[in-house]
Amino acid sequence: MTSADAAGGVLAFIARLITGAQGHWKGCPPKAEQRIYFANHQSHLDWVLIWAALPHELRAVTRPIAARDYWTSTPLKQWITTEVFHAVYVNRARTDEQDPLEPLLQALASGDSLVIFPEGTRSNKGEPQAFKSGLFHLAQQFPGVQLIPAWIDNVQRVMPKGEVVPVPILCTVTFGAPLLLAGAGTRCGGGAAAGGVMRELRDLSVDQQVGLLFVVLFGLLALGSLAVMLLLRREDEASERRLRVLRDLRALWVGALVFWLAWITAPVGATLLFAMFSFFALREFITLMHTRRADHRSLLLAFFVVLPLQYVIAGGRWFDLFTVFIPVYVFLAIPVASALAGDPQRFLERNAKIQWGIMVCVYGLSHAPALLLLNFPRYEGRGAFLLFFLVVVAVVAQLVQEAFSRWLRRRPVARHIDRSFSYRAWLAGALAAGLVGALLYWTTPFKAGQALAMGFIAGGAGTLGELVMKALKKDAGVRYWGNRASVTGAVGLLDRVAPLCFAAPVFFHSVRWYFKL
Repeated sequence: MTSADAAGGVLAFIARLITGAQGHWKGCPPKAEQRIYFANHQSHLDWVLIWAALPHELRAVTRPIAARDYWTSTPLKQWITTEVFHAVYVNRARTDEQDPLEPLLQALASGDSLVIFPEGTRSNKGEPQAFKSGLFHLAQQFPGVQLIPAWIDNVQRVMPKGEVVPVPILCTVTFGAPLLLAGAGTRCGGGAAAGGVMRELRDLSVDQQVGLLFVVLFGLLALGSLAVMLLLRREDEASERRLRVLRDLRALWVGALVFWLAWITAPVGATLLFAMFSFFALREFITLMHTRRADHRSLLLAFFVVLPLQYVIAGGRWFDLFTVFIPVYVFLAIPVASALAGDPQRFLERNAKIQWGIMVCVYGLSHAPALLLLNFPRYEGRGAFLLFFLVVVAVVAQLVQEAFSRWLRRRPVARHIDRSFSYRAWLAGALAAGLVGALLYWTTPFKAGQALAMGFIAGGAGTLGELVMKALKKDAGVRYWGNRASVTGAVGLLDRVAPLCFAAPVFFHSVRWYFKL
């Protein structure tokens, strides 16, 4: 592997990490055919996103168009565009001696595919600008080459014009049906058709005890999965109920695997693992929130300073600082960074949303791995059981509340947010969590009565947190944080961990206060 190949792999990984970029092939499959991909242009990251969304075998034969004056201005830029991306350089200043399309025609004649941005310049508007005539001329001279429209969404928020550091926000790259403009009418007609298509796209040892815990956990999951599959045999494969049950079952398996990974990687590995969850959850949250150009540095501060520092503080067991770092210091720092950007429009709303995202996705979730680091007398090394206890009572409270809400048929408390939430259903869920917690007291440093109280507190907090997150989703106009029908392309991680984001800090501080740790 050459250094250019390695650099390409790293760039593709970083692009997907920051933007979650995935190629959605709506009108054509990704085939090794000569094509011209034409896309809207919003950021210097546009080509990187398209390149990362292409299958690996297509990257070597697909070349972007790069402005020679900008991309050869430094040795690093020239090396990346030449050695990694194999870009075709064009001169933006047209002269009588040289046709700016000549390098593109040579690349097409040699059999390469191209990626061009026919608007000619970056735009911060939602709709594409009028196309330049270059795409039409290329289609005329190479009528057999497929024209593939591509729509890049949300990338202008990742790295706005003038910025050099990207902010993690989910983006999508959607490839549409191919166009063949052979015999097309006028130049303007061809460009308008292409633009229209683009608008359409959007007394065991501790280790043995924990090992037994996982054997039981995965055994129960396996039996439960088998039972569910047998019950769903008569369901239509495309039914909404079947798809929902299978999605929830997959989430349970993923959660169990994550719990297992958190244990085998020790507290340091668990802390890093939950830090990644916070990163992805915050990315989902910010993607659906309204932000402005002036929020860019505040978002950089949230993702690349606040998030890692919170988990470093947790890993160092500096729990006093861990408790106040975000609620006090970050609470004051975020609006300062935003005020320095000089944009007063919707200032309070914008900062409140960023702070809320940090509190839920970073502060709340960081308390889960912190449970592994609490030092109970005569309970050393068993932090995994505390985390297991927390997850179980939170899930039980959620399931029982949903079941009781259907059985009791009481008038919902917040009809416009959640038609299934009522005080009696919430109390039933919290009591069920407390009872399950009392049954699990032997896995914790608690006595039975203490475990019942802790289970009630954690379960009740988790279900209330889920209600709050549903209100936020209603405000954002989505059913799920990861609704694939939306423009985000998110995976819905925040839907899965929302109750834990509320239950974990309440449980952690209740335990720490009661036992004076």
